[in-house]
Amino acid sequence: YLGRTPQTGLDPGHTHPNFSWNNQYIFFGLYTPDLKTPCLGWMDVSDITTNPLQGGRYEVSDNCEIFTYEDTDNYIIKREDKDGTYFEVPMENFMYVDIDTEYSYEETEDVEITVTFKDDNINPLNVTYYVWRTINGVNYCFEMTENLPREGTGKWVTKSVKLDGMSTDNMGILGSDFKLSGVGSGANIRNVSVKVLED
Repeated sequence: YLGRTPQTGLDPGHTHPNFSWNNQYIFFGLYTPDLKTPCLGWMDVSDITTNPLQGGRYEVSDNCEIFTYEDTDNYIIKREDKDGTYFEVPMENFMYVDIDTEYSYEETEDVEITVTFKDDNINPLNVTYYVWRTINGVNYCFEMTENLPREGTGKWVTKSVKLDGMSTDNMGILGSDFKLSGVGSGANIRNVSVKVLED
């Protein structure tokens, strides 16, 4: 599909934007000036999503990439140590993760998210994602959160969390699918990967 037009006639001015499968366009629902006929509009945002200004996109596994902008809540810092590249996520910022559309682009998937991170705090890492729910015949998108526990060992660890019914159709900022953040702290993350779970 290209985008979702408004699901009800209650608020015809609400545009319900949605990213295209390749993150290059935003589609949104509109109505004609008489508010009787639904239409579909789009904007080309490829200059932003393909080459983020003042930042970049980085692969963090064979099926996930992240992106960063300076002076925004998705600003992350690329670091190097003896084991390779990792990314520092400052406190109150987020690591926005985009799943490769060739790997998964469905409205919902049961997935397992695996993250390699430095266990340098006792507060957990949040994994925030999106799910679609149908209520009284109307589709709604909800933001959900699970967490990965941290124990403060100071070591690099790898942990996984299962997310049921996660939207993998680019519902997040800049077409991301989910985001990671430290609770009351920053985070240092080396690798993020996704496995679609079979029924």
